[in-house]
Amino acid sequence: NPNNGFASFIYNLTGVFLSPFAGLLSNPTQDGMILEITSIIGMFIYAFLAWIIVRLVWLILYRPNRRVISTYEEVD
Repeated sequence: NPNNGFASFIYNLTGVFLSPFAGLLSNPTQDGMILEITSIIGMFIYAFLAWIIVRLVWLILYRPNRRVISTYEEVD
């Protein structure tokens, strides 16, 4: 319900993030209910982008904790 204050706040907050996906597909409606497929697609794409960013940061910053143990034998 766009007249609800909380729903209006959420729509205004997320509208910035979902604007790239607006008009991608039509949102099916039935009996006043709307399934926002573009929002679902946006969530999957942003989750995938977040996963890529985390993996890149991990690849750049991860340093394995390698302990090198050297052994030697004394030869007389």
